[in-house]
Amino acid sequence: MQISYEFLELKIQELHLSFEYEQQRQKEKEEIRHAQELIREEEKARREFEQAQKQAEKEEAIYEKAIQSAKEQAAKETGEKHLKMLEKIQQLEEELRLAQEKKARALSMAQQTKQ
Repeated sequence: MQISYEFLELKIQELHLSFEYEQQRQKEKEEIRHAQELIREEEKARREFEQAQKQAEKEEAIYEKAIQSAKEQAAKETGEKHLKMLEKIQQLEEELRLAQEKKARALSMAQQTKQ
């Protein structure tokens, strides 16, 4: 039994095309997997940012409330107690500033992650 040269050429061409097709399919699968991985990473970063932002906002609210309460108490106190309350207010204001910086860092990290 013999095969013609034309048939052989067509069969070789078919094998090349099949090979190229499988390579392209594999490449597309890898691209899809990579895109899905990027989406998962972005979603994770978004959730982390939202959590950090909520925590920072919660801390800010707590410190603001404590500052307000301390200011009210300081207005009622006199002498040494008044000075202690003023020190406490300064400390709380510093902690509030740190919480605000933490919130700003979380926002900055989220923006860098998106890039």
